[in-house]
Amino acid sequence: MSSKTVRIELLHRDRWEEWNEYVAKHPGGTVFHTTTWLEQVADDIRVSVAGDGTIQGGIALARFRKLGQLGYHIPPYTPYGGPLAGEASRGFAANTRSSALIEQLIRSVSGAAHLDFTLPPEPQDILPYSLAGCDVSAAVTHRLRENGVPLLQRIESRSRTYLQRLSQLLAEGEITATWDDSYDEILEIWSQTGDRKGFATRHARLSRMVSHLGTTCFRSVMLRTAVGEPLAGQICAKDSRTYYNLIPAINKSATGLLGRAGLLSCYLMINDAWSTGRVFDFEGSSIRGVAEFYRRMGGERLPVFRVQRTRSPYYAALRAIRHLKTAWA
Repeated sequence: MSSKTVRIELLHRDRWEEWNEYVAKHPGGTVFHTTTWLEQVADDIRVSVAGDGTIQGGIALARFRKLGQLGYHIPPYTPYGGPLAGEASRGFAANTRSSALIEQLIRSVSGAAHLDFTLPPEPQDILPYSLAGCDVSAAVTHRLRENGVPLLQRIESRSRTYLQRLSQLLAEGEITATWDDSYDEILEIWSQTGDRKGFATRHARLSRMVSHLGTTCFRSVMLRTAVGEPLAGQICAKDSRTYYNLIPAINKSATGLLGRAGLLSCYLMINDAWSTGRVFDFEGSSIRGVAEFYRRMGGERLPVFRVQRTRSPYYAALRAIRHLKTAWA
């Protein structure tokens, strides 16, 4: 197979499930690659696939306007995306053919001023993206994989002490934990935090997403005091391989040890991911304090690659300014 002989076609909506099945089998596929997810975050979805009868690769993108530019942007709450290549019959092995196919898939994306996605934290060949005219930059995420060492032993000593005391309160009933039934309450706590810090939380959008996708794509835990006062909660997106830390919410009115209940909700969620054979992905942040929390919880720092192609100098300048503001926050 060469880049000159593979046919690329836009996949009609009534065949999107074929793409979702391919994503589910592909070792680099995530819930964020699926049309099931993308339909919840954007109205205009494009799925291009390569192959003749059998999908050998493809890319699913969301088209919308951002900073005044209509293009294929990274949708809200969608940390990873990009093309997937390889054949199921060959075990999706990466080789020169799949690299050539990725380049062809990127070149086939046209009719928009901007293309933007972040590749999942798996081994990646970034050369095809450069050859297709994209800029590639490195960022980080943090992940935790079960390796036989108990989670508590992998957590920084001071945080471990707080967790041991919080876990004791949980065992004694002074703190209660409920799963998958408190999404709106978690989002409300998170929204209040966003209001105080001045960032948009898109509470209504997430509430709709959770309502539509439910436990198929989400997992949540909510912590309260014995008398029902909210302490902290967490919502993760999930697929068959990974939990993705999307929404960590902490009630800032809680004080003392209870004010650190976010440690416990994160700890419970990581253990839950491991109990089902999944990896826990903190879903990346270069903000100093946030990244430090991930490391204290035992997260292993991994590189991720941001791929962008833009024809607008104005948009590129706005992106650069926003990136600098985030880096110095």
